[in-house]
Amino acid sequence: MTLFYSHQDRPHSPIGLTRSPIAFPSRQIFTKRLRVLARRAIGRISAGFNILHQAIVTAKTRRVQRELMVREIPQQPLILGDKWDF
Repeated sequence: MTLFYSHQDRPHSPIGLTRSPIAFPSRQIFTKRLRVLARRAIGRISAGFNILHQAIVTAKTRRVQRELMVREIPQQPLILGDKWDF
């Protein structure tokens, strides 16, 4: 097979001077891919912050509810001279 192979039959320039479009994407394709990756990263980061924010709000709400439930029950005075907490 190597006996019949000729570089002149190749439709493009000789070896070493070619740039494959797959190996070297254009700058526009590179920036487009970079923008897509950046959008995905920003989207995932913002989703994570939203989940964290919702967890903080839920924790604070539960704490306030528990405090209100505890305050509804009258507490005994800690010192004998104190009045009941009504």
